[in-house]
Amino acid sequence: MRAILVAVAFVAAACAHDAAEDPIRAATSPEVDDRVAVDMTLTRTVDGAWFVDIETGKPVAALMFARSRGDYRRDTWRPLGAVAVTRRGVRDALEAESPFTRAAFEVTPFSGILQKDYTPFIPYSDGGWSIYPGQFEVYAFDDAAEIDAIPDDLGGVSLPGTRTRYRFVDAQGASFLAFGERTADEIAFEEKDAFVYLGDATPIETEHLAAIADPSLPAWLRESIAAYLPRLFEFYAGSFAYAPPGRPMVLIAPLDTDRNGISLKGGTLKGQIAMQLGGSALTDPDRRDDAERHVRGFLAHEAAHLWNAEGFQPSNTHAWIHEGGAEALAFDATARLDPADGAAFARDRYQSALDACQEALAGGSLATATRRGDFRAHYDCGAIVMLAAATASTDGDVAALWNRLAERARNTEALSPALFMLTLADLGADAGAAAAIDAFLHETHADPAAAARFLFDATGVAYAVNGDGGVELAVDGG
Repeated sequence: MRAILVAVAFVAAACAHDAAEDPIRAATSPEVDDRVAVDMTLTRTVDGAWFVDIETGKPVAALMFARSRGDYRRDTWRPLGAVAVTRRGVRDALEAESPFTRAAFEVTPFSGILQKDYTPFIPYSDGGWSIYPGQFEVYAFDDAAEIDAIPDDLGGVSLPGTRTRYRFVDAQGASFLAFGERTADEIAFEEKDAFVYLGDATPIETEHLAAIADPSLPAWLRESIAAYLPRLFEFYAGSFAYAPPGRPMVLIAPLDTDRNGISLKGGTLKGQIAMQLGGSALTDPDRRDDAERHVRGFLAHEAAHLWNAEGFQPSNTHAWIHEGGAEALAFDATARLDPADGAAFARDRYQSALDACQEALAGGSLATATRRGDFRAHYDCGAIVMLAAATASTDGDVAALWNRLAERARNTEALSPALFMLTLADLGADAGAAAAIDAFLHETHADPAAAARFLFDATGVAYAVNGDGGVELAVDGG
């Protein structure tokens, strides 16, 4: 999952209609915005009812929702006028018998599971909410029938220019926490890919962090999170030569589950980690240590994405770069932040990644992992490649590798193996190390253990061979 925060864009800028009143300015100014403006207001009343009010900059035949998984709106959006929720193909839309400029609905917050999508409302045990604006994003159509042919995946689909502007209002007096800042009563913005928290909980706040941890979580876990998160974010902020825009957020809501273990749902969005957490392991004293390490490992990986996916586009084909990078950054953060046994734990995590990577490579090259449906290989093999690359570089540090990689990537806004190899050369890795990494990534290995030994010999990673011929790392993760 990826995170990229943008600053709050308040609705004070001139709209396209105003700019068009001056024909000279309209013809020459690059600031002219000819998208259809849609103002989307979500209000919670004093008595706890929720309403959505919509205004468009011109009459439209239909508004199509950008996210339509689950078909939940027809049951939870009650029309208060002529405009109603319809289902066209695989898409939710808002339509009336004639073009419209206004629509209103009473909304029942939907917090169910949506397959491979973000839930619009996530409840907290104290009455707070995380609200995902992306579920309110719409596209304006002059012909509603055009929506019928639009697929579930919008990648590569040409859509009408629409600018959705959001305004969230609360009449109960609670505060919003959004884009790293707290705001009372109401907030206006345009960023759709980040949850907005509404509630009365006191955040964990530092220069580099604003976080909410649900009060229903066990006291020991809340205390652990409150102690760990500030140190983790301070570590990353000090390790990188660049920063995410704004103050990062972490939102931890409860997850209603009877799973015998620990359940984590969520990931990184723009400028924030949003997650739900539950499971019997959280209340079992015998599993407390394992549960704490699991939660901290998840947070360390996702927090790394706030830096290593900032400002450029990760690639699913070459996901080993950003996912393996986040794994290695998380392992190293663990080693640095836990002087007692963090290094040993990081070594064990690298070893587990190596073992899993070798198993994945037995099924084919890492370059074909996504096509084979083995996406996890990008995490495991990617972490090993990052370890090897950092060891082969003059700094010997994963964060230093990412600093240089990010500097190069900002000119292209894309991560690629070629860019990674150029970064290795920048950091002093020799040609033999680069060739070994390239071979490990792209070749099919009949003997994955031999491939790992060849990689480590070329890059300087310390290892031993056990009696069964297996490769055992001797790194400390730091």
